[in-house]
Amino acid sequence: MNFKYRLNYYKDEDGEYSDYKPCDKSTIDRIISDHWTNEHLPNGLETIVVTNKQGHSIILEHSRKEVFDAYYLPASRRFHYHKKSQINIIQETLANFMNNEIDELESSLNKTTKDNRYVRGDYFLKNHDYQLTRERSFRELLWFLWYGVPVAAIGNFVFISSLLKGPTGVGDFLSALLFLLANMLWIPGIILHYQYTQDAKGLIIRLTRGSDQIIIRTPLTKKVLLKSDIRQVTKVENPAYKIPWSEYGYIQIDFTSGEVINLTNLLADQLFILDKFEFDNVKKTSVRSGIPTLKRRTRIHSTAANNV
Repeated sequence: MNFKYRLNYYKDEDGEYSDYKPCDKSTIDRIISDHWTNEHLPNGLETIVVTNKQGHSIILEHSRKEVFDAYYLPASRRFHYHKKSQINIIQETLANFMNNEIDELESSLNKTTKDNRYVRGDYFLKNHDYQLTRERSFRELLWFLWYGVPVAAIGNFVFISSLLKGPTGVGDFLSALLFLLANMLWIPGIILHYQYTQDAKGLIIRLTRGSDQIIIRTPLTKKVLLKSDIRQVTKVENPAYKIPWSEYGYIQIDFTSGEVINLTNLLADQLFILDKFEFDNVKKTSVRSGIPTLKRRTRIHSTAANNV
């Protein structure tokens, strides 16, 4: 086929799409019929991108109630064509594009350079590769600066002051209790952060909602694993909401081969992480743990066939 398409759904991360698949007009018509039958909302489907073999693309995006954006992006040009349209115009725009009636397509839309870089980048350049970065690591560790350091400083100051004053009975007990509580509020979080950091070093994971492939890169290896080979996905999260490290958690992906991938909060937001497997026949479980330590480290088998 001369055309390929990919989809973006609500709840997906910004710019995340399914893998490209071949299509013809009947394929796209069926997708629209299946997902955009409701006149108010597109039933979870946000964007369809259709691209021809020359690299030209048509983007059909739900904008707001009963209104859709139609974009035509000619390849390698510093402008695009855009129009907010009712659903019937969407059908006409798609037909013009896939029937190669480009003059009629361009005349029905509006030529513009406004936000051209954003449009092209948003639809084509974003890849959701999860990897450890200094910025994300620091952002996840801010709790330690805001809560851990002050609480630990107060607790340790009171405890040391009590020791310097000499035995005071009940006062010694209370200061020791404060010392323990203060340190319990930050030490487990530091342990989690260190463990997650060590597990994620040098690891790049590409995991998308619409793709059956999980691509893993290390400094020495690139490997492609299939979601169909997953034995189980387990989400481990902290049930508490008022402790400094409550946002720490991870999903553990176990494969039938014995390989393991940990996708921690240092790599990806955990709120909708299980949605990555919504369209896959994968067993998913959730576990709560006060201190969600990694039970097993990420382990990927390296073979000559997968080395790059």
